[in-house]
Amino acid sequence: MLKTLNIFKQLWVSIFSPKDIASFQNQGIGKTILYVFFISLIAFLPSAFYFGTMIVDGIDAMHETVSEDLPAFEIKNGTLTTEKDEPFSLNKNGYQIFVDGTGTLTPEEVAAKADEAVALLKSDLVFVSGGNVQSSPYSVLEGDNQEISNWLDSVESVLPIIIPLLLLILYLFTASGIFIKVTILAAFGLFSKMLLAVLFPTGIFGELVHTA
Repeated sequence: MLKTLNIFKQLWVSIFSPKDIASFQNQGIGKTILYVFFISLIAFLPSAFYFGTMIVDGIDAMHETVSEDLPAFEIKNGTLTTEKDEPFSLNKNGYQIFVDGTGTLTPEEVAAKADEAVALLKSDLVFVSGGNVQSSPYSVLEGDNQEISNWLDSVESVLPIIIPLLLLILYLFTASGIFIKVTILAAFGLFSKMLLAVLFPTGIFGELVHTA
């Protein structure tokens, strides 16, 4: 508990005290790593909330729309077919939903048409959030409107398990990236300190180096 409290205190004083920030170099490597992961978690929380909300809202909208609003379609052998000879589009709960069995639309075109969208394309299931595109083939999705609706029922029931696992994986990637950047900066700082000590063994730079 004391270590956790110290981490919160570090975060607080780092907002307004450069002197305390400089003192962090004297703490152990274990606590430094823990602090980096703690900062990574704080930075990750907003995007985690947005990501989780996007998935839940997208699945809800898709579930209702597939069974009630979309034209008849079927996904078989990784390909979507419909009775319409042109792309279908519908705005539902702030999401733009596309169904295109003609192969006209691409994931990039869907993203260009809407910042928040779900699209059933010829060979891809596409989610767009904030202009970011996530596309995947119909590897585990097959059937007509009713069968897809039943499948979405099953997906919704396991979201409380799937979302935390996805967020954990994303957090580990985020934290690892931040840790690598911090390590590179620390190595660069150490190299600069050694270089200054060699170039300026006396005088103001030498004093700063030896008192750092």
